[in-house]
Amino acid sequence: MLYAVSAARSLRLISEETGEPEATPLGLRMTNTVPGSEEERLTFQEAIAESPVLQALAPGLLGENQPKKPRLVQRIKTLSGLSEKTAAHRAAMILKWRAILLQPQLRLFREPRIKGMWRRIEIRNFRSIELARVDLAPFTVVVGPNGSGKSNFADALVFARDIAFDASTAISTRGGIAGVRRWRPSKPTDVSVDVRASSNRAALDRSYVRHNFRIHSGRKGEWSFSHEQIEVVESGKAVAQLTRKANGIEAHPPIASAPDSTGSAMVAARQLRPFAGVSALHNVRRYRLSTESMRQPQLSSEESRLRESGDNIAAAILAIRAEGKISRIVEPMAKIVAGLTDIYVDQVGRYLALKFRQAQEDSEAVADFNATEMSEGALRALGIIVATRQMARDELLVIEEPEVSIHVGAANLLFEILKEASGRGAVLVTTHSADLLDAARDEEILVCEHSSGSTRIGPLSVAQRKVVREGLFSVAELMRSEPLRIEPSSLEDGSGPSDRPEHKSGRGR
Repeated sequence: MLYAVSAARSLRLISEETGEPEATPLGLRMTNTVPGSEEERLTFQEAIAESPVLQALAPGLLGENQPKKPRLVQRIKTLSGLSEKTAAHRAAMILKWRAILLQPQLRLFREPRIKGMWRRIEIRNFRSIELARVDLAPFTVVVGPNGSGKSNFADALVFARDIAFDASTAISTRGGIAGVRRWRPSKPTDVSVDVRASSNRAALDRSYVRHNFRIHSGRKGEWSFSHEQIEVVESGKAVAQLTRKANGIEAHPPIASAPDSTGSAMVAARQLRPFAGVSALHNVRRYRLSTESMRQPQLSSEESRLRESGDNIAAAILAIRAEGKISRIVEPMAKIVAGLTDIYVDQVGRYLALKFRQAQEDSEAVADFNATEMSEGALRALGIIVATRQMARDELLVIEEPEVSIHVGAANLLFEILKEASGRGAVLVTTHSADLLDAARDEEILVCEHSSGSTRIGPLSVAQRKVVREGLFSVAELMRSEPLRIEPSSLEDGSGPSDRPEHKSGRGR
């Protein structure tokens, strides 16, 4: 206890100016953080950096080079008069603090967290988007009418993921560079995406992983990387960095071989241990479910993670059942499909057939149905539920218009399931349904609008937020009574009440 009080005093977390120990402003900030969280770690770092005692005993403690223990022991003995044994104990504890606070490869990206992931993205000249800057909360809803540009924004996130694995395929599957870049009447434009990820919004400025790339576009369909930067930043300092320019690549630590002009350096960087945390950037899953494919018997496959179209839903259900977690799928589905008691898979030769078991009303009989007999809405709901249950840590799950073909009651249930899933990573939902918005807080809503050939996205206006927070209208009621509006200040200076800047686009898709 005495040691803890002494340590808190040295870190200026408590003060005894009034005669009794009381928390300082920094100490109060520390007590308000979640134990083991990134906020706690950053506050602890700040306390060490500003502590006169530690600056005298262990200058540069959080620097790149670890202080030598014998020298640290000697400084403690000289300045404090402690014995060799006690000084050695204090030195070991101080070095232990350093090890905990400067874990390599951004420990926060590998350990389970409660609050999900934040991402910051800037997009230039991608398809219809001329410029878009936004911070994505763990749960974000982009709302706007059809054709307002929501799908282009969602695809930019997927494009950044695809570039990190196979840039040539990422571009060719989108119709070549002409299908990726924003159209201009003059010379072709360069396409750039800058995305970073961290465990909380504040850390997006100081502790994050980042991938920033720019692709040069030629008139005849040729393209190449003109700039690329990959970095792991901890407390404002890059602990691993790769920069690609026209004259070559500079990397710390060095990479084995440089990619050619059409290959992303991310392919090489993510194989190196210091860049391990960058997986948070390309853990992106977008689902555009094909209910027709989900209905058909499917070839047996070892790929148990649900694919984007859902065409391996039977294999996914089989894997979930093998893990003993099928109840996590059946229970919410039973609220959508009356009487549903089980979902299982029959194997016939090389094929898997999805089956549903349903209790019959006014009878003790139980009937089995094939997927071909289930409604489109039920199959879409099943695909979304499976996607959330298979969601990985730090993943960004993109679901476009989950309400399509689904009853409003079931859609609200799915919305709540998606919001719950955001605690494991992040969820981005696009919608034009007023009924779903009440499941989102007003600060989680981004408004998308298209006018005079331009798409803009920004935070809900302060005036409309006030109406919602005062209980005069729900967000859904407000949307039905008048158009949702973007906060004007976010369109003027690039920051709004949520510091979410505008998104300016060319044509909506």
